[in-house]
Amino acid sequence: MNSNSFVAQWVPAGDALGAENSFFKINQAPSPVDPIEKRILRGRRSATAIATRAISRAGAGHKYWSEFSSDIQQEIENSGKFIHDALYLPPMGGAPIKTSDVQVGGRGYSSLPFIFELVNLVNGIGLKDPLIDDNDGAKTVEFLHKVRRRLERITTTSPGSLGLHPLIYFYTRGGAFQPVAFLAALQTFEKLAGRGKLDEFTRVRRSFEDFLVARKEAFTLIVKNLGAGHRSRPALEDFMTLALEGLWAGKEAAEIITEMAGDNRFRFFAAPAPVRA
Repeated sequence: MNSNSFVAQWVPAGDALGAENSFFKINQAPSPVDPIEKRILRGRRSATAIATRAISRAGAGHKYWSEFSSDIQQEIENSGKFIHDALYLPPMGGAPIKTSDVQVGGRGYSSLPFIFELVNLVNGIGLKDPLIDDNDGAKTVEFLHKVRRRLERITTTSPGSLGLHPLIYFYTRGGAFQPVAFLAALQTFEKLAGRGKLDEFTRVRRSFEDFLVARKEAFTLIVKNLGAGHRSRPALEDFMTLALEGLWAGKEAAEIITEMAGDNRFRFFAAPAPVRA
């Protein structure tokens, strides 16, 4: 402050809410705030926002949960760190990827929107649902526990984990993490568990993963055609489910693809795949 000047802007607001509204109005003028980040800021006292912060910061950093009791705070920090580590360990260097031991959730850069969507999806919070303030931390702990249980189904060293390999399920052929593919897989295997189909999955797992690897571009094309996030996730879930059901029925990959091509969402299968140089 002694050596540099700075600009201060007076906000003639009568209370904290008025100041908050002025903040959003001012900061969206030159460059609009990302809708997800805006929702996190506005609902910063909600279980979703607090759980998202705890995961993204591995239970450390600024304590958005400091007003809760000490035991609740400790549980939030422990759960946040566990989920963060499950998503982002081991740490990765720069591109290109030189090892198959990659992070489940990508490199972790700009991960807040992805984690926010993950927490909402697992806990059944819709895009337009209000984010209710969590006054005692109980709901935040509940949300974190649900996320942890869902992650343990597909990753971690939990005894019930399927240990899905990230490069097969969540990454493009070029090595880019696809958040929507992760969320689609999370939902797909939750539904399989609900139908009691996990044992059947393990019986065709090799064929299913060969199918996905051979058609890596499919996820990218679905997202390109339908849009990112919630717009393409149901189609990705159906893509995996249809492939599994075809394999369970004893069908060959070519037959499964032909049947998929009849669906407008997967019509790209009707055309020959581009030849890779």
